[in-house]
Amino acid sequence: FAQHFPAALRPQGHDIIRTWAFYSIVKSLNHHGTVPWQKLLITGHALANGQQKISKSKSTSSIQPLQIIEQESADALRYWATSVKIGSDTPFSPEQLANGRRLVTKLWQASRFVESRLQDIDRSTLATTTTPAALLATDRWLLSRLAYTIASATAALAHEDIATARQEIERFFWSDLCDNYLELAKSRLYQAELTSERHAAQWTLYHALLMVLKLLAPYLPFVTEELYLHLFAQQDGRSSIHSALWPAEQRVWLDEAAEATGKTMLTILGAVRRYKAEQGLSVASQLQHLQILTTSAEELQMLEAVACDLRSATRAQEIAFTLTLQAPSEPVLITG
Repeated sequence: FAQHFPAALRPQGHDIIRTWAFYSIVKSLNHHGTVPWQKLLITGHALANGQQKISKSKSTSSIQPLQIIEQESADALRYWATSVKIGSDTPFSPEQLANGRRLVTKLWQASRFVESRLQDIDRSTLATTTTPAALLATDRWLLSRLAYTIASATAALAHEDIATARQEIERFFWSDLCDNYLELAKSRLYQAELTSERHAAQWTLYHALLMVLKLLAPYLPFVTEELYLHLFAQQDGRSSIHSALWPAEQRVWLDEAAEATGKTMLTILGAVRRYKAEQGLSVASQLQHLQILTTSAEELQMLEAVACDLRSATRAQEIAFTLTLQAPSEPVLITG
């Protein structure tokens, strides 16, 4: 009893404020001389057919939560529940449920890929928080985006804004980590020899995935627990992700220069992807020659330093960098 009383937060439906909430407060004051919780979070109901409350105890509902859990997983249902506005009744959304299923699948696939790229390295060397000196701008860009995501999600959760926090975390995972960083760093991750550049990508990927799992643990508690126990528990020193420390703000990772580099790289990558789509080519199709135009000598030096990652993401056999006086309409010229 002492572990749970008084509580920091009590979530409950809006239909039992007068009964369950008020009665609990009166009883607590009477028996213990204190209120039973610090904050009361009022939630809404999930509605079937736009009107009827979904309940596991009422068989008359057209939607049964236990059946959904059996078919789609508890994580997928929990994902949907965290997408709604606090205090508001919300119609059940199969589309959001499908998004939750896709996120669970993508998280599993990304983790399997990371595991395959870390098999030949002692993970204890990656668990250190000391930032490798050989990080490329690509690595520093991802870490800067991750630091921003941690700060934003933590601030949103501090105000019980569950949906906004999840959106920030999910955007980082899908866009920054999976769609872009993994493509940019893939050639380094597949290098046969353990070079400093490969180690930098492995270190970055290790910490990015660990932080993502911890950030998503309140939303997807089951799949994150499975992946954490398999990949990170031994180095992180916890028996469960749900007893692990919440990611601390990483101000040292914030890097405006790397953010600028990353933005330019994504602009180039976007132009190449558009070209391939217009030519009816797959994203994985190789290009013979890629010429990158820039009006800044500083940017030119910056891009040359990450040429290996640009070749990886664009599948270009050759990349040439050109300093031009006139701002180009497109940052790249492609032949072949």
